[in-house]
Amino acid sequence: MLPRPSNAIRPLILLPALALPQMAFADITAAELWADWQSAAEAQGASVTAENVSETSDGLTVSGLRSVYEDELANYVVTVPEVVMANQSNGTVTLRIPQGKQVEITETGDAPERMLIGLDSSQLTMTASGTSAETNYAWQAPEVTVTLLEADSSTAPGDLDFTFALSDLSGTLTGYDGEPDGPIEAFFKAAQSSWTIAMTDPEEGEMFETNARQQDIAISLNSVGLDAEGLPQEDGKIAFTFASATGSTSTSQGGEVVSEAQHGKADVAVNISATRAAYTASIDAMSLLLNDPELPVQPVALDLESLALDLDAPIADGESPQAFDLNLDLAGLSLSDDTWAGIDPQSALPRGPMALRVDLAGEALVGAAAKVPGLPAEATPGFAPTDLDVKDLQLQLGEAKAQATGSFTMPSPAEMASGNAATQPVGALDVILVGVPELLAQLGQSGLVPQQQLMGAQMMLGMFATPQEDGSLASRVETTPEGALFVNGNRLR
Repeated sequence: MLPRPSNAIRPLILLPALALPQMAFADITAAELWADWQSAAEAQGASVTAENVSETSDGLTVSGLRSVYEDELANYVVTVPEVVMANQSNGTVTLRIPQGKQVEITETGDAPERMLIGLDSSQLTMTASGTSAETNYAWQAPEVTVTLLEADSSTAPGDLDFTFALSDLSGTLTGYDGEPDGPIEAFFKAAQSSWTIAMTDPEEGEMFETNARQQDIAISLNSVGLDAEGLPQEDGKIAFTFASATGSTSTSQGGEVVSEAQHGKADVAVNISATRAAYTASIDAMSLLLNDPELPVQPVALDLESLALDLDAPIADGESPQAFDLNLDLAGLSLSDDTWAGIDPQSALPRGPMALRVDLAGEALVGAAAKVPGLPAEATPGFAPTDLDVKDLQLQLGEAKAQATGSFTMPSPAEMASGNAATQPVGALDVILVGVPELLAQLGQSGLVPQQQLMGAQMMLGMFATPQEDGSLASRVETTPEGALFVNGNRLR
């Protein structure tokens, strides 16, 4: 897959294609704006040139504009046939691009891949305001379309078509001072986005096509102090948000729909500093339909009332453990009657909604301190929990429910490398089971679990789960530094 441009060329992509005025204006001219584009590109190791720049009665006409950037992964070339810059009496500059733009991306390497992308934004209205030291941009258009014009790729054989369109879009880019690590505040919204990707298998002649839509999109980006790789430096940050009212995706193979997905309101937020990263996501009213002939059950149709994810974790190397948190909630997961009929034709299992909750916290080593001695760096992850707090762990299927809480001290990387058989997490986990014996019996009636395995599970449940007054079953699992394992006080190892 072709790489995305690094942070160093964000302004090069934004400046020629985007821009409109702010409420408070300062003076900027077309000549100053053109000079700013060139100096900003040079500061970032890129270039912005033109075949011809001619003065007009109210500004400039830039013909044959070409923006070029190259890194270790690829070459990026943006070409714009003409940009008309007109000075306005209020100190702003309006920009018109009467013809389409093209972006060419060529991978470097022994087997380079090449893509040529066309951008039709002839109805885009743009204006630049502010000053040369800090220029603001804003834009609006009834429609903008991006189309794959050419693709030379060994990894994507066959005829490939791609189209992306936005309708009723508008946005702003403010605070940009032309410096590679300078601040960027961007906001974008559109009534609808849609994209289609289609590919024909050159051997079978079969077409694969995917279509997607999002309604009422809003995106914001606030960043400052980024390095050449687009990552925050010591005092830098990235704050990104995405929201949409509804969305849908469908995929077809040979003219037959093989998958469909829909969702209601969706929100995503990402906040990254030099030391930490936080991710938040929520999606409502999700549905999924799969008609893949290779699946043992057809169709697979499910609905999910809501999904919520929160993750806050360290990303910077450190010799001491650093705190992390993870929360995941899946609520109201249900299967369609047709799907249940394929799984459980005898209707032995409860068909109520399912739910999952995960609430974890703890501390972890990050980077070099997390590596296991004696193993190659690539063989071990750069994230090693030292303490794990299971605040809440729940799984529910109909009336059956399992819940667990507890905490553990995790073995250090050095202890893991020692080869000591006693090395294990040390702590305790308290488990509460509700309706699980009944669920096991229903699994046996459905035939999904062989009787021998079912009897083993029921025996284990009877041995290690203690009945409570409310009808639930309780179990406490404990581990010790010596390698012992206890369940309800009974030593198993």
